[in-house]
Amino acid sequence: MNQKLFDLSGRVAIVTGGTGGIGLGMALGMARAGATIVVAGRDATKNAAAVKEIQAAGAKASAIPVDVLKEESCRTLIGETVKMYGRLDILVNNAGINIRKQPEQYTLAEWHRRKPSSGGHAHRPCCRSQSAPVARRRREPALKWQATDRRCFAVQESQAPTRSLAGI
Repeated sequence: MNQKLFDLSGRVAIVTGGTGGIGLGMALGMARAGATIVVAGRDATKNAAAVKEIQAAGAKASAIPVDVLKEESCRTLIGETVKMYGRLDILVNNAGINIRKQPEQYTLAEWHRRKPSSGGHAHRPCCRSQSAPVARRRREPALKWQATDRRCFAVQESQAPTRSLAGI
């Protein structure tokens, strides 16, 4: 792929759930296109491994622990990112959980645990709402990631804040 078509040099991206799977793949792709990556996940060991892999690809990367179901944690994530890098350009709302069994086999506790993060997308408004003030201060177009369970694509926006239409 011609990276000039997707040049993210000088951009800073947060990837929630960026420690594996689709999130890590998106982080690596943006890193290869020149973005600085902030991996945001709950597990410090997985965060560190993801940062190491992104840095091995030649990009600047760091990790900030976050629980996307807690508003204060999202606020800290956005604030620390802006404090470290002076800006925030891209927010990839990818965090979720996966219980590897059929839904009819879930216990009630598993059902309630899964629904807010993956099924109900409760964290997406939390992270987005905390990033909105940063987005409003921008003087240049921002990128947003729109994602569904089948595809992900980037759309350049000319007005901030951007809106997340769906989640992974």
